[in-house]
Amino acid sequence: MAKAIEGLFLFSITVLLIYDYFPNVSLKERLTPTILLSLMFGTVVALFLLKSFREYTVKELFKSQLFTLVYLLFLLGVLKLAGGESALGISFSHLGVWVVVIISFLQLVVLWKKLKREREFQ
Repeated sequence: MAKAIEGLFLFSITVLLIYDYFPNVSLKERLTPTILLSLMFGTVVALFLLKSFREYTVKELFKSQLFTLVYLLFLLGVLKLAGGESALGISFSHLGVWVVVIISFLQLVVLWKKLKREREFQ
C-alpha cells in the first residue's frame, strides 16, 4: 500500500516537473496542476497516516530515500537533455536544488550509519 502511495507521489512530481520544463504540454486539459497538487497533498497525508500505523525499518527508509533522490536527479537531467527549461528555476544550476540534495545526502549518511550499527548488533 505504501509503495503505491509513494508511486502516486512520484508520478505527480514527475508530471509537475514536465509541466515546469515544457509549459506547452497538451496534458494540462486532463491533469491540471491543481489536480496534481491535490494528489500530492493527499499522498503526503496518506503517507503520514500510514507511518503512524506502521514502523518502517531503517533499511526501508534508506532504500526509499535513495531511490527518490536518484530518481529526481535523473528526471531533472532527462528533462534538461530533452531541451526543457525550468520556468521556476528548478535545475542543476540553482543553489536551492543543491541545498536540498546535500540535506538529503546527509540524511542518507545518517541512515547508512544506523543501518551499519544494526548489522553489527545482529
